[in-house]
Amino acid sequence: MICYVIFFFGIAFSPSMGIGYAFAIVGGIANSFLDTCVSPTCMEIYVNNPSIANLFTKFSMCISQFLLPFFIGMVAAANMSYRTIFLVAGIAILIDGVLILLLPFPVREKKSGEKQEKSKVKLTKVSLAAVLIGFTSSSTFMLWLNCNQDRKKLRAQKSKAKYRII
Repeated sequence: MICYVIFFFGIAFSPSMGIGYAFAIVGGIANSFLDTCVSPTCMEIYVNNPSIANLFTKFSMCISQFLLPFFIGMVAAANMSYRTIFLVAGIAILIDGVLILLLPFPVREKKSGEKQEKSKVKLTKVSLAAVLIGFTSSSTFMLWLNCNQDRKKLRAQKSKAKYRII
């Protein structure tokens, strides 16, 4: 949650592309953390029906992806800054993080014969490479998309300049 708060507020107030890229990497890190923890956490909360918890997670993401273009359109129609979406998302995720810290998880009953095994985590070169790709791929794509739009505008201006009649 902290990484997402840093990402949303950092992107909104980035003074340069380099700093924006650094915050985009933090967003990739946040996405990786959130992807790996949401489903197992929901499955622990809903012990009796973990498949419903997983479906609810997917449903929430689909609804959010559906509503985001409408929110962007409302912000654009109201002539508000692009930062508004990032700030609202940052505040919402900050409130969510505070609620998660303050509200307790349900108490689970332990079965008498249940033993938990401790396993050691192995970090190989391949797994480290996969983690680094996960951190950088989303930020690289976002920056490429924005830079590609700027390059497209420059090409359009240059091609118009070629065909001007003097």
